[in-house]
Amino acid sequence: MTSYRQPIKNNVREKIISHAVKSMTTQRSNSFLISYAYFTNIYEHFFHLINIFLIQNGEQTVSPDQIKNLTNSWIDKIKTHQVLKKPEEIKVLYLSGPEPTNDLNVFLNNGILPHNIWAVESESKEFKEAIHDLQQSGQYIKLHKGSLKEVFRLVNQTFDIVYFDACTPILSKDKNPLDILKELFLNKRLNELSVLITNFSQPSEQNNDWDKVMAAWFAGRYEDCPSETFESRFADVEERYANPDKYAEFVGSTLNEHYSMFIPALIASLGAEIVPSAQLLSMGSVQSRYFWDKSKLGKLISEINDIDISAINDEHDLLSEVPHHMLTPGAYPLMTWIYLTTKLLPNNHPILNFYNDLNGSIKISYAIIITELLKRIEESYSGFKTKSRDVCGETLRDLLLKFDWFDRNLRLTCDTPMKNLLVELIMGLYGFPYIANSDSHLSLTYKAKETQMYTDVFVFDQARYMYDLIPSIEFIYEFLDDLNNQIFLRCCIDGIKRKHIHFNKNLFLWGFIESIGDKRFPLGKSLNRELLINLEPSQ
Repeated sequence: MTSYRQPIKNNVREKIISHAVKSMTTQRSNSFLISYAYFTNIYEHFFHLINIFLIQNGEQTVSPDQIKNLTNSWIDKIKTHQVLKKPEEIKVLYLSGPEPTNDLNVFLNNGILPHNIWAVESESKEFKEAIHDLQQSGQYIKLHKGSLKEVFRLVNQTFDIVYFDACTPILSKDKNPLDILKELFLNKRLNELSVLITNFSQPSEQNNDWDKVMAAWFAGRYEDCPSETFESRFADVEERYANPDKYAEFVGSTLNEHYSMFIPALIASLGAEIVPSAQLLSMGSVQSRYFWDKSKLGKLISEINDIDISAINDEHDLLSEVPHHMLTPGAYPLMTWIYLTTKLLPNNHPILNFYNDLNGSIKISYAIIITELLKRIEESYSGFKTKSRDVCGETLRDLLLKFDWFDRNLRLTCDTPMKNLLVELIMGLYGFPYIANSDSHLSLTYKAKETQMYTDVFVFDQARYMYDLIPSIEFIYEFLDDLNNQIFLRCCIDGIKRKHIHFNKNLFLWGFIESIGDKRFPLGKSLNRELLINLEPSQ
């Protein structure tokens, strides 16, 4: 039997499990995207900006007592979701393997109780060995024989910590990890505040085209790219988009550097954008009431994807006939990802199988395209061919075209607030996103025998203290007619964006109240991957 008790592996599991448990217990208050102190500061600062505007226009300002009362009222609402926990309350799920006590002992040493622990093993031989390992230790937990995907789909249990030690690359033809993660997020098996630990091996030859996979992902990213890309001829999005094959060759020459950043970027987007899009569009009542008929949507998306730019010669036709996402690929990073993976990869590639999979009655790729188009509904006034108005029904379209943030033209804040903020709030209302907090994130890399491994500890916050206050679409306009509601949402958006920006700058784009350089309102920490060295002599 292969043992997983190497010193480097023991070092890693001690480090990541301890970090996960602390993030859910003693450090829990720091794991939420919005802290009480931050909310107080940004809320009072926003009113300070508003008062400056009111003074300049000779109008009555908002008093400090009014601001304080409003602040305390909002914090009381936030507190209902930010409940503290002790280690004995934490529920854990992890992959068993033949030696489940390796991880189990570390969980127990960190205060987790055996009856709150699930372990999963799909292989018969390893399951039998796992039973023996647990019997020898005298520790009895919930050991389940089956696939992790099946557990996430069918077992009606939620967890504070899920440890997915895949030991494969993040994409694989067999038991594709992306499919498993999709089920985790889609079925809400993580609690409102939770930890996901992932462990993936370096890219393998069995699942080739890694250069093209990551070139397609990073091609549409203005800033969410490894430094190697920015220091090359492919620093500009337009260069990557116009020459994806050449960019893929470059990515192949710096594969590990791109892969190291690709893992947390993809998983963070999966939890915050991709799966919530699919959830939103798979709800039959929401889809039929607020969006086009699904058959018409499918036809519309096919028309968008089938555009042949090379056949258009006139510049006027180029601007009026070519979809806007093809003219400015950096404004639609997920659509660019879909387009380039379809162009660069074979039809049976795992990444295409993943987003062409049906979630309910709609492909994941279709859901992504629809929500990406909706986020850019501002562009529907530009004269470009956006299709943003075409993908939604009359009720949603009227809301998005009629609504503007109260300060849209006042220039009060660092960013001018756009309609995409409202779209993303609606997505969050129905899609229940898991948003990663970079301040609590841990990234490691180490070598297990001959294989380089990439480990990430994600701390997710569903931010229901913000999303649950939003009413259904029919009442949103009236709800936002109250400026106090607008200001609360904008303050939460600012805080969430600061803690998430190093994963994905596209989430809540144009959502900052104050500039990123203002030290009073710091960004979350950067995602630097720590290299762990095995100091033990080789056997």
